[in-house]
Amino acid sequence: MARALTSIDLNGAITVSSDVMTDAKAVQVKCAQVSGTSDGTIALYGSLDGTNYQLINFADGSLGTASPIASHTGTDKNQVTIVNGLVATWVINDVVYPYTKLVAVGTTGDRTTITGSWTK
Repeated sequence: MARALTSIDLNGAITVSSDVMTDAKAVQVKCAQVSGTSDGTIALYGSLDGTNYQLINFADGSLGTASPIASHTGTDKNQVTIVNGLVATWVINDVVYPYTKLVAVGTTGDRTTITGSWTK
């Protein structure tokens, strides 16, 4: 059963996080431009204790995949570039981190609303 994420208001050059997800297997978000030009990045972070989060390294594809990916090299395989109308998906192959969240980084003069859902 899909669970809704609380809407994220990415307004300017800030970093914001989604709700914490427990034992997530798939996450999907949609980005809608509010003003400026939707820009920035979104990536999936994981935690073993629910407090200390780190970027989940999807570099070799064994932990999971992100689509559409920003780059085909290094840890950028977990990061997607925000554009208006973007629909992005993360699929987690092996739940190594019981706690996950999305972290979005915006750019000056841009405002984007990010909505989405996740499943266990």
